[in-house]
Amino acid sequence: MALHISFDDQLPHGRQLRSALSKIEDGAEGIKDTLASMSLMLDGDGSQAAHFPVVTAKFGFDSDAKAKEGYDEINSLKLALDGVLAAITQAANKLR
Repeated sequence: MALHISFDDQLPHGRQLRSALSKIEDGAEGIKDTLASMSLMLDGDGSQAAHFPVVTAKFGFDSDAKAKEGYDEINSLKLALDGVLAAITQAANKLR
């Protein structure tokens, strides 16, 4: 039994579906990549704002405290994405 689901991505609605699936995959990977980059910039374990001066400078946050808040939010988003990424990947693979 074939698991692939064919559709015509040259039609407007098929193109919309292809684009949406690609954006979801790219966005999820982008979040993971960004968090990994931020993690390498930390000057410590990330538990304090003082660990974030490089993140602040590289990403343009207003302060180290805001950089930590941003990092924590992105980490939270990444954890949530991990829970649904398998379903997203399965759907995208079936519809490629």
